[in-house]
Amino acid sequence: MAIAHTRMKSISRGTRSTVAALAYRSGCKLTDAVGGESHNYRSKEVGRAELLLPKDAPLWAQDLKKLIAGNREKGVQTLSDLLEGAEKRKDARVFREFEFSLPRELTDAQCIELGTDFLKEYACREGMAVLANYHFDVDKKTGERKPHCHALMFTRRLDESGLSLRKETAWNRLSLGQELRDGFVKFTNAHLAKHGFDVRIDGRTYKEQGIDLVPQPKRGPKYEEMAQKNKPGALQRMKEFDLTKAMNLHKVLRNPEIILEIVAKEQATFMWGDVQRVLSRQVKDVEVFNFIDEFLKQSPELVLLREKTVFEGEERVERQVFTTRSLVEKEQSILKLRDMMI
Repeated sequence: MAIAHTRMKSISRGTRSTVAALAYRSGCKLTDAVGGESHNYRSKEVGRAELLLPKDAPLWAQDLKKLIAGNREKGVQTLSDLLEGAEKRKDARVFREFEFSLPRELTDAQCIELGTDFLKEYACREGMAVLANYHFDVDKKTGERKPHCHALMFTRRLDESGLSLRKETAWNRLSLGQELRDGFVKFTNAHLAKHGFDVRIDGRTYKEQGIDLVPQPKRGPKYEEMAQKNKPGALQRMKEFDLTKAMNLHKVLRNPEIILEIVAKEQATFMWGDVQRVLSRQVKDVEVFNFIDEFLKQSPELVLLREKTVFEGEERVERQVFTTRSLVEKEQSILKLRDMMI
């Protein structure tokens, strides 16, 4: 099921090797032109790395775009040397990264089309150059696709001789992250509709949507590794993650229909697999999962609409399509209001 996951952050020398960050995101082996250290991430599968340019980009940038397309590692190394060479400070911000998840419903090619259209409209039109790195990871435990994009946006404008001497201050505005998130939601929903999917994503928080759940803090391999080394900040993050998880589980146990509410916010009609995917985000224990799963199947909030034929691999199967009673009542109210106005 598509989700509205985005994250904006800086990639700066003060906190990490910016060359290593670029190497990981592009799936290349890169050498730091300043320190001479190499960072090898060739084993990282990257579906595509493409340099997206603003309108009327200089010839050298267009040549670099072609080089990256034809020889990714050589092209990204050239790009790294260019960007690193423009920065003099030890703590300089080299990139501004906007990471966003892509809909699992779309094919890899369709995901790239969506990401490219979005970045051209919301970044390149502002004059930014962006290296878009598309990752099509697959969860080893569940087999679920996790397509996403690491969009590395330049902090300086392009000019005829290279990068501008000054960073573009207009791109530092606090509202940029929200503008990009809103644009991503808009483009994602348009592309889902274009390819015939009923599902939609909602960029609002649970609180803004009226859903009684607590936002889950991020927990990734970095924090797990740091927690194993007893780093205070990582340990605190892991405690916050576990506490939030427990709080949300308590809320779901008290009111399991929250799961149907979340699904219905994302798509007006759904199949039971969609319900189970949302439920699995909140409940990991198998017995508890099965208990709530069976409870929801008997919920008066659940409305069966029809049977639908779908293909799972080469097998043709019948699946039930549902909606919620709340959505039906809302639709009926709108129709009554329409009739009164005619």
